Amino acid sequence: MCQAFSPNCTGTGQTTCLPYICETVPNPSWENCQNFSASCSVKRDGSGCVTIQAQCSGYTGTIANCYRSTAGLCIANSSDSQCVALAASTTCETLYLGSGNYSHARCNEMKNTCTNLSTTGCQTKTCANKTGSFTHQDCYAWLPTCTANSVSSPTACITMPEKCSTLSVGACIWAVEGQCIVLGSSCVRKTCDTASPAASFNTDTLCSNYLSTCTVAKIGGCQPRAACSTYKSNNQCKFNTTGGKCFWNATNLTCVDFSCGNIEQTSLYDTHSECASVDSTCTVRATNGAAVPGCMARGACSSYQIEDQCNRNATGGVCVWNTNLAQAACQDKSCSTAPTATATHDDCNTYFSTNTIRCTVVATPDANGGAPVLGGCQQTAACATYIHQEQCKFNATGDACGWNGTQCADKSCATAPATADYDDNDKCRAYFNNKCTVAESGQGCVDIPDTCETMIEKQCVTDKSGRLCYWNGTACITRSCDNAPEATVTADECNTYLAGCTLDVDVKCKTKVCEDFAFATDALCRQAISTCTTNGTNCVTRGTCFQAMSQAGCVTSATNQQCEWMPAVGNNQAYCTVKTCNTAPNTLTSEAACAGYFTNCTTKNGGGCVTKSTCAAVTVDAACTTALNGTICAWDSAQNKCRDKDCQDFSGTSHAACQGQRAGCTAGANGKCARVQNCEQTTLRSACIEGTNGPCLWINDFVNTDGSTGACFRYTSCKSLTWNSDTQCKWISKQCTTNGSNCIGITLCSETNTDGGCVTGYDGACIQSVPALNSADPKVCKPYTSCADAFYTTHSDCQIASSKCTTNGTTGCIALGACSSYTSQAGCYFNDKGVIYTSGVITSTGICTWDTTASSCRDQSCADLTGINHAACSSQLSTCTSDGTTCLLKGACSSYTTQTACTTAVGSDGVCYWELASATNNNTAKCRLLTCPDIQNGTATNVCSVALSSCVSDGTVCITKANCSAYKTKTACNSGGLDGICVFTQSTATGAVAGTGTCALMTACTTANNDQTACQQARDRCSWTPASGTGATAVASKCATHTCATNQATNGACTRFLNWDRKTQQVCTLVSGTCTATDPSTLSSNDCFLVSGYTYTWNASTSKCGVCTAPVVQPNNSNNNTNNTNNETTTDSGYILGLSTIIFGYLMF
Repeated sequence: MCQAFSPNCTGTGQTTCLPYICETVPNPSWENCQNFSASCSVKRDGSGCVTIQAQCSGYTGTIANCYRSTAGLCIANSSDSQCVALAASTTCETLYLGSGNYSHARCNEMKNTCTNLSTTGCQTKTCANKTGSFTHQDCYAWLPTCTANSVSSPTACITMPEKCSTLSVGACIWAVEGQCIVLGSSCVRKTCDTASPAASFNTDTLCSNYLSTCTVAKIGGCQPRAACSTYKSNNQCKFNTTGGKCFWNATNLTCVDFSCGNIEQTSLYDTHSECASVDSTCTVRATNGAAVPGCMARGACSSYQIEDQCNRNATGGVCVWNTNLAQAACQDKSCSTAPTATATHDDCNTYFSTNTIRCTVVATPDANGGAPVLGGCQQTAACATYIHQEQCKFNATGDACGWNGTQCADKSCATAPATADYDDNDKCRAYFNNKCTVAESGQGCVDIPDTCETMIEKQCVTDKSGRLCYWNGTACITRSCDNAPEATVTADECNTYLAGCTLDVDVKCKTKVCEDFAFATDALCRQAISTCTTNGTNCVTRGTCFQAMSQAGCVTSATNQQCEWMPAVGNNQAYCTVKTCNTAPNTLTSEAACAGYFTNCTTKNGGGCVTKSTCAAVTVDAACTTALNGTICAWDSAQNKCRDKDCQDFSGTSHAACQGQRAGCTAGANGKCARVQNCEQTTLRSACIEGTNGPCLWINDFVNTDGSTGACFRYTSCKSLTWNSDTQCKWISKQCTTNGSNCIGITLCSETNTDGGCVTGYDGACIQSVPALNSADPKVCKPYTSCADAFYTTHSDCQIASSKCTTNGTTGCIALGACSSYTSQAGCYFNDKGVIYTSGVITSTGICTWDTTASSCRDQSCADLTGINHAACSSQLSTCTSDGTTCLLKGACSSYTTQTACTTAVGSDGVCYWELASATNNNTAKCRLLTCPDIQNGTATNVCSVALSSCVSDGTVCITKANCSAYKTKTACNSGGLDGICVFTQSTATGAVAGTGTCALMTACTTANNDQTACQQARDRCSWTPASGTGATAVASKCATHTCATNQATNGACTRFLNWDRKTQQVCTLVSGTCTATDPSTLSSNDCFLVSGYTYTWNASTSKCGVCTAPVVQPNNSNNNTNNTNNETTTDSGYILGLSTIIFGYLMF
């Protein structure tokens, strides 16, 4: 009703109309407020529309309105006292939206990288803080670095690893390298080759559905898309590598890159529909006004020669075959192409219209002076140019036109005809947007006057601004409470006369005030008049919080401050005060409770709330969430205090994983993240991705000052590093070299500098030289063909020319070769093989030596090396040892003639020993092999075995290790025999010395019942129980075969174990926490192979765990026609498993 009365009014749901302004828009939201008027915004809590400000700072006095200005989105400052513009540099943690306004939608609206941190703030999105559903699509939409943590029933999002191979089968979904699939028992990247079985993928659609970069292979299965010209069948000929379309020429049986012009020029394609069926951008070709075989790309409508082509132009616009012309032609569809039979405005507007162009009918003046003739269409124009009422609808800008009976003009009150159709206020208001009222003459319309007082009775409804008017019998007046009619006798009649009026004593009506309402709640008083609250009985004018006299009215102040009712304490009466964090009751003990109580509050020791400030100011773990400025806090348990959350509080082993959790973080030590530093300060390879000074590159071969290799450098191109040798620059990339002062990119050899860069070019290896021997001309760089291209007589000059060269000493450079091939001392430096390692030791140094006696070049030998001990010499050349001063060829001990050589060198036949001269050797000292009795202080086996591995101790001296039965002492017996573990039995003979007796081979666990050492040496099969008790309760010690329980107790894990002879095994598993003997055939598919010690495998045909069988070799199958032999090795279970010669069975106890 209010809108029907005036578009400037709206209803309130009661009995009054209010001005239709931003504040009265129903269902407030940004969209609805803007749909009402571009001058409206919405409050940040969505409770109402408000007048939009040009800048966010315009809302500072009314912070609740701080949501959006004409310039863009707004947020509050950290104290929620000022409204500021959202900047690109604003972090998620510093988005302040006001208490109660934090949700994912609000945080994400402000910045799409943000989500809510509970109800207290915003935080940066990470894979870990995604909530809701967790499919890969959900996680990827959340952050493009995230995927689901499980294939089935995922419970969280995780950061994508670099490679599929690092994912478990259960989490095999996506990695950075692409989509993943399970292949066998591994997670691998999904590629065209993994489409299986091949027979099921026999069309391009099936393969491209499997993976968008695949097409069908010629013989089935999938292959990567390639160039169209490489496809050999129509089945493949769909898309190329870049996704471009291919076309199959059915006549030539070839595949070509698609273009309209490449469609075959045959009768198969000689109409528009046939060409358009290949691609909608094509049409048929035409020559001399007739269609010809073949297709062409759509062009301008005017370029089409025949009607069959005349459908769409190159941009998709509609073409029309215009027969209105003297000679029919194809034209862009427009108002003027409409048939001449089109005779109404609506038909013309239906025929053609765009966002900027509308059509109306053409009116042609009659030659005989009659009514204009209607037919055809034209673009809308100025109203004054129309000569017929049917045209007179809208002008060129879309504004309405008005026909006054004879002329057309821009529609206004004045264009309403002075007829009975417009003889009252309602008819004139309906004529033109509620802007008109009836003219004083009683017919026609005029603009509504500015004031009621200038109106006649027929006009007396509202003035131009919407104020209500009243005809008092003689004149029109503006309604007010104090000019109500004399007949008004009740409050309702006053309110009916003018909303907001009530009955008064002195005058008929007066304006309502707060005291006129007897309401006991703040809400009802506010609803009656927005400036009212209650004193508990009646409504009163709202003032400060301190002026509120009842708890019911202690809600908000006149300046919109929140109020809090403080209960009476002792002799202090209850009172109303401004609500702050400090007014919170002590019963609030959580961060969430304080955040819900008032803006920027957090909990404190002992309960109650305080205003948030910094992380360091927090005193309880429960409040250690965020600081006032949005910084996320972390509780340091070690120091029992709250601090700013930093990179080290996040877990991550890669740069991407840490960056995904917080910008500015990278991989750190011990699986934790660390702050990004400049590249040169970064010491972890996984963190060497991006530094504070730019992108980084890890160079493996760089040698640090401590001798370690590998370092991080800022890198954007070869020029980033100032190294002056090609070798160093090649550490960056094979595409880098040096110009003598810094690294640069390689070029053609002929364009490369001769200051160290002439090593490799785009055209291969390079060589540099002067043009001829002893030439003074500058050096040039050219592609390497042979060392003969360089003219130098010294080894160093030839090496500078190319690292592949040395000199012949006379005419120039020659290629490196064997030392023996060099005929000149000038080139005798090193061979072409370099250092040769065999089984990890140097067998040739690669260095050459000139033999002055033989005048020849030979390989470096031991005699050319120096070293004061064996290690120094053998590290240079494995065949060398030391005589204490120089190196010599390693020989038998007996070949060493001096005591120094004998005690320093290592013999080829073993450890050497210098035997001093004595009567037993004819007083001739000599070097011989060390024997066990030669070892000094041999009272313990470890002393003996360290000196010579074949020795043990008998408790007094070292003796040669023998079979158990040869030992007579406990020390020797416990050292073990050549035949196995030994068991000692103390001699009981009279006078027998402790530790002497007999020794025997341990043949079962029970044979060591009295020898703890022997039993524990066999701990993998035996369990030791010491003696216990005395007298009648004495229990002898025991060595027994393991049970599952004793094996777990002895060796720390519930695993299988072997019996004494290692021919059978016992499989054990945990059952309800107890290590229990288990039949291997009952193991699951996941446990079968591993838990059985690789002796059982899962049989898919029986769905049981079965013992591995030896391979069955089938006879060779020969085909005499093809001379091909097919050797196949299979097993009845489909598994081929290599086994040792021992077959393990299941041991039942």
